[in-house]
Amino acid sequence: MFKRLPFPWAYVLEPLLAVPLFASFYLVIAFLASRPAEAVRESGASIPANWEAALPNHGGYLRGFLPSAHPLGLAAAVVALLVFGAIAWQLRLAQAAQQREAGPEHVARHKVAGAATFAAWALVAWLLFMLGLPRLAAA
Repeated sequence: MFKRLPFPWAYVLEPLLAVPLFASFYLVIAFLASRPAEAVRESGASIPANWEAALPNHGGYLRGFLPSAHPLGLAAAVVALLVFGAIAWQLRLAQAAQQREAGPEHVARHKVAGAATFAAWALVAWLLFMLGLPRLAAA
């Protein structure tokens, strides 16, 4: 699908997908693993009053959603996860094809691009973990 992209676009586009891919993954989990807010409050946990559900997370809670309350939201999150995952996979296939077709003089640049892509994924994951998830947690 992306095999005709010129170098380094397959490497540049992949980390750009990290944010929507991680966000759609979180939303799918927030729908499927959440417990209703009433059940969480009955267990003695303190979560905001406007939450309809909560997602257990290492002794705390993240905001969750009930699939029965938002069936279209769940469907959209699943579709987004599948689409962004498929695009990321296709970009990885394009990178592998470019590496196979590259001459020996271009091997180093593909290794550097791959390392930069990995570093970008790690940075996005770290930023979302350190800055994004705390904003979703119960106060």
